Amino acid sequence: MKRDQPHRGIACCLAAMLCVFAAVPAQSAPLANANKRGLHARSLEDILHYRDDQIDIGTAALIVSEEWSGVVNGLQYRAQLDEMAQEILKRLKEKNLRPNFKAIPIINHYLFEELGFSAVPNADDPDDLFLHSVLDKRKGYCLSLSILYLALAERVGLPVCGVVVPGHFFVRYDSRTVRLNIETTAKGRPASDQHYLTTRNVPADEYHSLYMKNLTELETLGCLLNNLGVVYMDAGQQDKALAALDRAVQINPMLSESRANMGTIYLRQGEIQEAIIQFKGALEINPNDHIVHYNLGYSYAQVDQLSRAESHLARSLELDHSYPNTYSQLARVFSRRGHPQKAKLLLEQATDLFPDNADFYFDMAGVYQACGNSDQALRLFRKTLSMDRSHIPALYAQGSCYEELGHIREAMKSYHRMLALEPDNQQGSFALALCYHKLGEHHAEIKAYRSILTMDPSLYAALVNLASAYKEIKDHASAVHVYIEALAVDDSDPWLSYYLGAAYIELDEVDTAIDHFKKALAQDASLGDAHFALAVTYYNRGDYRFAWTHLKRAKQLGVKVKQDLYSTIGSAAGQ
Repeated sequence: MKRDQPHRGIACCLAAMLCVFAAVPAQSAPLANANKRGLHARSLEDILHYRDDQIDIGTAALIVSEEWSGVVNGLQYRAQLDEMAQEILKRLKEKNLRPNFKAIPIINHYLFEELGFSAVPNADDPDDLFLHSVLDKRKGYCLSLSILYLALAERVGLPVCGVVVPGHFFVRYDSRTVRLNIETTAKGRPASDQHYLTTRNVPADEYHSLYMKNLTELETLGCLLNNLGVVYMDAGQQDKALAALDRAVQINPMLSESRANMGTIYLRQGEIQEAIIQFKGALEINPNDHIVHYNLGYSYAQVDQLSRAESHLARSLELDHSYPNTYSQLARVFSRRGHPQKAKLLLEQATDLFPDNADFYFDMAGVYQACGNSDQALRLFRKTLSMDRSHIPALYAQGSCYEELGHIREAMKSYHRMLALEPDNQQGSFALALCYHKLGEHHAEIKAYRSILTMDPSLYAALVNLASAYKEIKDHASAVHVYIEALAVDDSDPWLSYYLGAAYIELDEVDTAIDHFKKALAQDASLGDAHFALAVTYYNRGDYRFAWTHLKRAKQLGVKVKQDLYSTIGSAAGQ
């Protein structure tokens, strides 16, 4: 009888009930994880309070989905895991197999052949790390596919655990008598320990890390949070990344990657000392990670610890000759340490290895420029730009090189090209404004600074230089206005008060000028120019005693005072 047919009396209804009862299959066997307390967890905090043997990895991973991906009810996917596990048990029963290593081919065929689970080609989408998404799309990372495998194994009753190596994750069947590695990114194919040791550059002293060990459920969860942190970091979601990595480090303090990834975020945020702490911690666990050596060397260079920077960058290069950034950074450290010849030799080696990398020619040009060889630097900057016409740093450096040679118009062409590519580039706009100043084209200089200030109205240097440009064209009222704006941004520079006082003198606002000269001296009593300005101002007002006091002080501080002025003011003061 079809279930959507209308009822036809009591007899028919009873018949239907009998048919339905007859169709109900025998009750499913209880799953191996049925008594785990972790099934009742509702938050990551709950999970952290359970003994490891009570954690249910499937439940834990789905809670991570809820807390980190925004899925409303991740735990609803648990029924799907249970159904898959029941299907595996059914197939084992049909083949008269117990849940041991012989079950692995059954699981592999079911997961990877029939259901079509596979690895994603690119690890760039956070969703592919979440178990609910893997179940929906049947695609995932090495780690998320492994967590699916672990969730099914714990339901079936197989002794399977996670295993981490640098940059990779797989699962291992280990019954103490039989041990098999299972590669979830290759349809569950077996792989030897030696394969991972050689291809993944596992540290020789793996006993002081998590690598190649059978992980606990909680340690596997820590690896998941580490990978989440990486993907969020690459997606630009730094706060989420840092929160995930912080928790990953708490769970797995001996996982090098978590510390290294936290270091990378701190480095991006400019918290260099925190970055150094994390990178050093990562190297204590895995001393042969060339990227961490590079990042630590780069971090030391940012805080001028150049000897340490050189040591770690050199070690990074020793471990991996194929990472171009290491050549550039090490060459820059050599230059800063006063070893330009070492820098040039290294960069020549780099250009031989990477002839199409414009950055090496740019770096070599910088070495020549630092050595005062501007002609050779220009040649290499041109080489860089012939390879990459949009190389902004090379355009800027080429402009500065032309300035050093006194070719201001040529420098301006470089800056104009730079701004055509990046109209909001403050560095290029500022350089162009300074060129106008050198040429005495103050109206164009003013326009350039006004353009900069539309991007950042509180840029102190632009405000001060703009006020100076107004003074050059005798627009002292505008100069005063801009100096006041600069003071509102930063009133700590006594010279700014002095310049403002000088501008008020030009407007014949003498009392206000005196106030600002005094303010300058209150900030720095050794400012001889302010003493001299007060001497002249007081003399012109007829306050000869004050004029003489400040003139003497100005001369003591090294201000060159003409003898006739000194005599005139001294005589007027009765000296």
